[in-house]
Amino acid sequence: MIDIHAHLIPGVDDGSVSFFESVRMLEMACQCGVRALVATPHSNIPIQSNYYGEWFENCFKKLQELTKEIPITLYKGMEIYLTKDVVDLVKDNKLITINNTRYILIELPVFDSTHNILTNIKSIINANLIPIIAHPERYELFHDDTSLLMQLASQGCIFQINKGSILGQFGATSQKLAKYMLKHGLVHVIASDAHSPYQRTTRLDEAYDYICYRYGTDYAKTLFYINPGRILKDENIERWGLL
Repeated sequence: MIDIHAHLIPGVDDGSVSFFESVRMLEMACQCGVRALVATPHSNIPIQSNYYGEWFENCFKKLQELTKEIPITLYKGMEIYLTKDVVDLVKDNKLITINNTRYILIELPVFDSTHNILTNIKSIINANLIPIIAHPERYELFHDDTSLLMQLASQGCIFQINKGSILGQFGATSQKLAKYMLKHGLVHVIASDAHSPYQRTTRLDEAYDYICYRYGTDYAKTLFYINPGRILKDENIERWGLL
């Protein structure tokens, strides 16, 4: 499996707090069959920019060195808080895409207007980047009205849901929307959004088994293997219709 969303870089956000925890997270991922993983620290958030720089490279290289015996390939990325200047920050190399591809992992601002969200997403698409909306099933703005979700889909956004949402770890409402999206072919990738080796871990096996049982092995392979792999290679993903 390939995990495109995990908070592995220690001490920079609400994810791993130490290299010890990061190594343990990678060990757990390996044990459940993950063979590639993207480190995606929170970036461009109002309280802390976490812009790309020497700190990122140093932490990433140290993590690679500490885990060189673990058969997982690490890639660089960010979970980027959506603002109007995202494209400019990418051009300035302050924000990075997933593995230097067109694919950019985006966290939506929960208190912004629908107009601003659509406008800022459109600017990203106009820059020939492909927004991957992180965990849309968790945003309250989609819970009672899926019209914005559909507008983002029509613009060309990709949706990544969290494995924890499928399993009910973020509450019944998020789980319900995740299942709705799965049924309607609106899910393109499932990732861990891991934050520690204790809770919200890197284990994907339970979610994979659930998708196989409920929606079929082909769909599961698309969400856990094929589409994440195509994202890393900067290739077009597979899209599914109504199940």
